Amino acid sequence: MEDNPHTPLQRAPLDEVKASLLYLKSLGLQGVECTDEAAKLLGSMGRGGASGGPVGRRGNQQPQVSVQQGQGRQKSVAVRPSVAKPVAEPPQVSVGSAKETGAVQPSNSVGMRRPAVEPVVETLESIRADLGECTRCGLFRGRNQVVFGAGNPNARLMFIGDVPLSEEDQEGIPFLGASGDLLNKMLQAMGLTRNDVYLSNLLKCCPGDSQKKPDMSLCLSFLERQIAVVRPDIICTLGAVAAQTLLGITSGVGGIRGQFQHYKGIRLMPTFHPTFLLRHPEHKRQAWQDLQQVMAALGLESRR
Repeated sequence: MEDNPHTPLQRAPLDEVKASLLYLKSLGLQGVECTDEAAKLLGSMGRGGASGGPVGRRGNQQPQVSVQQGQGRQKSVAVRPSVAKPVAEPPQVSVGSAKETGAVQPSNSVGMRRPAVEPVVETLESIRADLGECTRCGLFRGRNQVVFGAGNPNARLMFIGDVPLSEEDQEGIPFLGASGDLLNKMLQAMGLTRNDVYLSNLLKCCPGDSQKKPDMSLCLSFLERQIAVVRPDIICTLGAVAAQTLLGITSGVGGIRGQFQHYKGIRLMPTFHPTFLLRHPEHKRQAWQDLQQVMAALGLESRR
């Protein structure tokens, strides 16, 4: 079947080239460099569209126009106003469509606008992959497993503890053992389960008894990326270290609990760590009062 320039299938490559050349012209480009073969193909396409004859094509080959140095002699093909009717604004050619259609990409030279680059979207999986089997500080020498995080990646409520404990270190899951059991009961009283919230710790490795205080900033960078992905409505820090590090303060939990703080626009409620509550059960009532404020802010009803 003979190619017909008036059908959408045959006109599409020419229209794409026209749009690309108009876009480059709007940026101030006076001409583009191409090979003799590409110039002939472009010329035949233009004549074919004007006269109603077949568009010059060679099988499925598309005219390859490039600003790079090619083989053989090259010539400058000026952008002619007659290619298409003038438009008020240049066509919007995205980076992706230019790659798909073979349109000319403007180089990063003076007077050229750099094409917009799509932002890199992180996920919890990509952050975990970046963390890997971390050896950035000395904590890795005494750990069994990295304790990254667990729970609902779209949770409205995120709990952040201080450091993984021995049970967590064995399984690679935050908040296990006796402190994990107490946290589960606290969540149940709030009408929630572990699957409704996201759990993590400031440190990703369980520190050994003889290890010195680690550099918190290394783990903090990964925690901040986790928070940015989950985007919780409220953060509840469990323990002094997590609250102090995120808020940049030195006050203990007793001095700041019971009232919302703010971390990068997110409401943050500091309260006691379950391990502390197991040793000092007299503070459980205060911890429950803190959680009740969190529930009220989230619109939850108590099941206690």
